[in-house]
Amino acid sequence: MLEAEVERNEGYKSSWCYCSFSTSFSRDAFMACFLAGAASGTVIGALNYGFGVFVPQWSESFPDWSRTEINVAFSISQIVSSLFAPVAGHLMDSHNQPLSVRRVVTASLIVIAVGFSVVSLTSHLGLLYFAYFLIGIGFSGAALLGPGKVVGLWFKGKKRGRIMGLVSSSNNIGGLVMTQISTSIIVTSNFRWAAGFFSMFITFLALIYFVLVKLPSETTALNEANGENENRETVAGSISNDDQNAACEDGKVAGTCDPNRESESKTAVSDNLSVWRVIKSRKFLFTTLGYFCAFWTYTGVLSNIIPAVVAEGFSAAEAANIQSAVALAGICSKLMCGLLSENIGARITLMLMMLIQAVTLLVFKFINESGSIWYWILCVIYGLSFGGVGALLPLSALEVFGPQSFSRFYGIQNMTFVISAFLAPSAAGISFDQTGSYKNAFLGAAGVFILGIASLFVSGGMELPAKSSNINESAATTPVDTVSKGHDIGTET
Repeated sequence: MLEAEVERNEGYKSSWCYCSFSTSFSRDAFMACFLAGAASGTVIGALNYGFGVFVPQWSESFPDWSRTEINVAFSISQIVSSLFAPVAGHLMDSHNQPLSVRRVVTASLIVIAVGFSVVSLTSHLGLLYFAYFLIGIGFSGAALLGPGKVVGLWFKGKKRGRIMGLVSSSNNIGGLVMTQISTSIIVTSNFRWAAGFFSMFITFLALIYFVLVKLPSETTALNEANGENENRETVAGSISNDDQNAACEDGKVAGTCDPNRESESKTAVSDNLSVWRVIKSRKFLFTTLGYFCAFWTYTGVLSNIIPAVVAEGFSAAEAANIQSAVALAGICSKLMCGLLSENIGARITLMLMMLIQAVTLLVFKFINESGSIWYWILCVIYGLSFGGVGALLPLSALEVFGPQSFSRFYGIQNMTFVISAFLAPSAAGISFDQTGSYKNAFLGAAGVFILGIASLFVSGGMELPAKSSNINESAATTPVDTVSKGHDIGTET
């Protein structure tokens, strides 16, 4: 057995096998994932959480603007983000993926920064809409697709779930931090300074991202240029491709495996996905419906927690504390779900979290005591189940499509989320207008989650069509969801 680490004059370099990253690989992977999380958390904190902080001062500064008109700006950002996601996904999945990912995320951050610059200068409602139109264009690349793509390229198998949980927890952290920053700036000055701060900070983050983020093939190219592949090529030339793959999986051979490399037969399923055949397949349709139902938690439940508990007898301050508790529980949920997905798979974990949310909302319906402690308990349980959805959606898509095709197809699936942006808030508003409570809206959300669970359950027994008919038989017939055991597409279980 060859050693997994080879001593060199300048230090120790570990195997190129994925199972054992070198120190440079570990540094690059950490930096890439850290900055992907920082970008996502900052953007989500500035948009999803920060928008509510801006609203009161906009109403005060521009009395002619109604709350409904102001909220249209946020709807515009969500709609544009969903519609632009396929474009960002296609660009990320282009031939030179590492450079494409860096360019797309960096450009997305810059567009968002420009959008907040426009917010700082706005004095007309149309200008506000234009600003959030720009923010929506950048949101999909920086927050929805970027983290999943980076984690998918760097990590496989059992490492991927926990890393995705850690990276996506930055969304909740970003929400807490950016809310406090924007509130402090607005209290001491006004919304223009807060929007200006967002713009400058996101611009700085974009530059750091472009300079410091490296993905596996880039690191490979740099090391090859320095002549560090000589030993690796010598060893690899003495064994067959199948033996190299087996050695890589077992972590036994030093220098025979690229950290993002799999055998041609095993990557055939993910690398040869035909766009139109996949979109028309039953598996794609059922998984898309399942993801759509899972996303309902953001537009139909999370955004209505504060008004819902206020309607049940809590003060505004108590409601804000409950929302903070939900956010903190969401961080724990992402970490927990990341680990759980490594053992039972992201799809099954997502189904479990949706089931817990559905049961929680059903119980919420039947509590009649005003200001009951049970509302606190249910909201914390909801936070522990909903928070993981942010990590599980991209993880589940990575299981289905693989890292090479993830951005393209997950971006297309994101287009369906625009439907919930229309339906969910309307359903909540109708529920409150008719009954003075959000309980009926939450009951409907529970039904949506049950539908999503059924859809994801059915999709588990389906396969995706491949582009080429010359695909290795074992790869073509391997169910895509074998990765629920912690492996990538086409990997033997």
